[in-house]
Amino acid sequence: MPNRPAIIVIGASAGGVDALGSLTQFSCHIGHVYTAEVMLAAQFLTMERFIEQALRALHERAELCRQEAGKYHGTASTHAASQRWRDAQAEAMEQSEQLQSLLQRAWIHPELAPPPLPSTHP
Repeated sequence: MPNRPAIIVIGASAGGVDALGSLTQFSCHIGHVYTAEVMLAAQFLTMERFIEQALRALHERAELCRQEAGKYHGTASTHAASQRWRDAQAEAMEQSEQLQSLLQRAWIHPELAPPPLPSTHP
């Protein structure tokens, strides 16, 4: 699998984890032990926070570009400069819409599913 992480990081508080044994438990660098279900839930929350931070940064970029575009008016050369700022604003908003769709979509959460029943077959 390409782009497979060597160490799974769950957040700044523990710094990362290493797999133990059967890969159903994880231990962080400071000694906390997590089940795969807890690890997956924590990793998902961390991912959501990163997407939310990126979304805020894109909204701030769009607003800054809007403000800068408003400073240019009058001549053809200032109109071109204003248009570049408006284009950058539109680009930031377009990118933010893509991130917003990631936050709003329904994600599969296998850690919330009940465990399978034990087999009764010999």
